[in-house]
Amino acid sequence: MPELRELRAAHTCRSLSNWQVDIGQRAPNEQSESEEKERQRRALSVERER
Repeated sequence: MPELRELRAAHTCRSLSNWQVDIGQRAPNEQSESEEKERQRRALSVERER
């Protein structure tokens, strides 16, 4: 039943983003900012390697 699988995937995705929001609210701002910069830097280096 593909509908059930899609529903479960959507639910998992939703709870995952809720969990990330929860963590983001608890974490100090500067920490999430540095993590974001690190993520961008990693994405840039991956782009350069291609």
